[in-house]
Amino acid sequence: MESGTIETGNESSRDSKERVLSELNDLIEQTSFIEVNKLKDEEAVRNYVERLKHDPEVGRFLCKLVNLTLRVIYLDRDNFTREDKLGYGGKMNDLKTSVDDEVQSLMLQAIVTCLPGVGIVGEENDLRIPCALAGEDIYITLDPLDGTKAFAEGAKIGVGSMLALVSGREVVSAWVGDVYGKKTYGYVSNGKAIRVTPEGVEDLSLVDRSPVGGINNLLLKRKLPKEGDLVLSDLVANFSKAELKGFGSIGLWFARLWDAEFNAGLLGKDFEETPWDSTPVIGISQKLGFIFLRPGANGWEKYQPEITKEPYDRGFHMLVIHESIAQGLESNS
Repeated sequence: MESGTIETGNESSRDSKERVLSELNDLIEQTSFIEVNKLKDEEAVRNYVERLKHDPEVGRFLCKLVNLTLRVIYLDRDNFTREDKLGYGGKMNDLKTSVDDEVQSLMLQAIVTCLPGVGIVGEENDLRIPCALAGEDIYITLDPLDGTKAFAEGAKIGVGSMLALVSGREVVSAWVGDVYGKKTYGYVSNGKAIRVTPEGVEDLSLVDRSPVGGINNLLLKRKLPKEGDLVLSDLVANFSKAELKGFGSIGLWFARLWDAEFNAGLLGKDFEETPWDSTPVIGISQKLGFIFLRPGANGWEKYQPEITKEPYDRGFHMLVIHESIAQGLESNS
């Protein structure tokens, strides 16, 4: 993707909700991949499906949508309500704000209008819209406000928004945006993974991932290894530095790997996978050459993370590391 083909998020300091909503309406009015009355025309639908799977303009539309939602979140940072919600373990230990609902509603409006017939799986209010394109399983995952607890507590890091376009088990396009960092990571169909900033578009495949003095930085999510967990203790011993980051957006946690700030990332076995969290980061990570490892009989073994529409308990530790520096950690079995 060449610089200038998508919005870079370089908004004016005089940004306002009215301006953003006006730009969103303009985006919706100017974007059309198929007319709704053509959804019963088999040839038109075949062409539409091909565009969904292969046309980079679909991914550019999704990138613009994420960048607009980032601005809504930023503008609402001091004006929201909050409520407890049921967590995935069945306890009232999760959180939702009015901004989660507002942003998901805006994303939903844009997707339903511009990408009719595409399924939607959203985090808030158990949003599930099945794909209405005959013989296809094409859908979009939505995490309107990734890092809700960080946002509600006024943190200036770890607050984002993300989505992914999926066809079957292929992540066709994915975007992860950073509200305060003013960065968006992602890719269009058949395109390279990029980082979009107010200064322009950067090719993430050009980032130098060769660690100085060996693999030395490990990023941990949520919890340190428990005493007696020899698998993780042995792994951590391979790194000279391990940082625990248990707060905020999972998408922006992964972005620290994409930016080569850390050499590897570890998520413990108690981390529940959800389609809105997992799908975008799997897509972008694999596009950049990262691999996913799990403990096996002879060490860490490569595996393919599941692309699914429903949350599930992974049940094992997961290590994410770039394939170019994984030698010595990945078993040969």
